[in-house]
Amino acid sequence: MRNTKIKLTAILILGMSFHLSSQIFVGAKIGLTQSNASVSGINPSLTPDLNSISSFSGGLTTEFTLDNLLSLVSGISYVQKGFSIHESTNISVFGLNVPLGAKVETSARFIQLPLHLKASVGNSKIKGFISAGPSISYGTSGRIATYASTFIDFGITDQSIDFSSDRYNRILASGDLEAGADISYGNGKITTSISYSKGFNEFLSDSAVNINLTPSALSFNLGYAISF
Repeated sequence: MRNTKIKLTAILILGMSFHLSSQIFVGAKIGLTQSNASVSGINPSLTPDLNSISSFSGGLTTEFTLDNLLSLVSGISYVQKGFSIHESTNISVFGLNVPLGAKVETSARFIQLPLHLKASVGNSKIKGFISAGPSISYGTSGRIATYASTFIDFGITDQSIDFSSDRYNRILASGDLEAGADISYGNGKITTSISYSKGFNEFLSDSAVNINLTPSALSFNLGYAISF
């Protein structure tokens, strides 16, 4: 009985010391994202040129410090993934070259859940960090819009993405890499970073035309988290 009490006391002391040496940060962040996609499966000579689209992202963050170097980062975010295709030519009108073309923009909105391992170095005022890990994204809605363009864009069609179709994957997995700095402020810290995400699976897989699209994104982020 005495040995059991000693063991329980030792475990309790170790647990309390770990809790006291660790910190939990809860906060929010916003970001500007440039998203695009890579094409595979189709003949390279027929592959269209994909262009990135810009969007805002935002969400809640949690960080649990493991020691002075490492921490686990998670949270929930709203993000948008997509791309656009532009085709254009010039026509002559009364001796003037007038641009004439078309644009197709595909965008889908996702709820994203990351789990990253973060390494930080620095002092009590500012720390640089790098983090990496996977994310799971769940598609909530999306659209495919087509435009005719001369000097300005004119909307032609605007179609919702049907995630129930076999062509689209509602659930996406990606690998993320992020680098930035944490700056102490008040009872928390300001975080500024740049991150890159690359999809592990296809957003669009169409066997009829043998084309697969895998999303990627580059984001610039700013956030603030409070220590508990």
